[in-house]
Amino acid sequence: MDLNITHFLKRNARVIEMQCDGISHEASLTQSSANINCLNWTVGHIVVSRNDMIEALGGDRIAIDLAAYERESEPITGPGPGVVELDALLDGLRSTQARLEELTTGLDSAGWAATDGDDPKRTLADRIGFLYFHDTYHTGQTDLLRQISGANDKVI
Repeated sequence: MDLNITHFLKRNARVIEMQCDGISHEASLTQSSANINCLNWTVGHIVVSRNDMIEALGGDRIAIDLAAYERESEPITGPGPGVVELDALLDGLRSTQARLEELTTGLDSAGWAATDGDDPKRTLADRIGFLYFHDTYHTGQTDLLRQISGANDKVI
């Protein structure tokens, strides 16, 4: 199996960077009237998920407090404790991308076929594949969230 997951994640990271370009931290906290979270939370949540990938691959999570961005966390509705600046979240995105590239370089078919430490019924490829789907799902949301943050343009 040749799984070039970092190529796909790199594309997602590039889209996220483009969608956040020109958006201030304050604007990234803008809430929609719909029941979805803001751009800031979404970017932070993607970094959390990428940290999960890093951990699944045997690496150390990047050192940034992302408790406010965990699954099922409370919506971020403005500045406050635990809310990370958008630029710092984007730095975290870049750091996770670099770490994922390091961890997957040279990973062979046997490595991808190894059982996942959290669930012996699934492979590492299954786990990372799901997390990639999750990454892509939220990456797609950034298009709408950019507009909610005050942009009036089309990035992609």
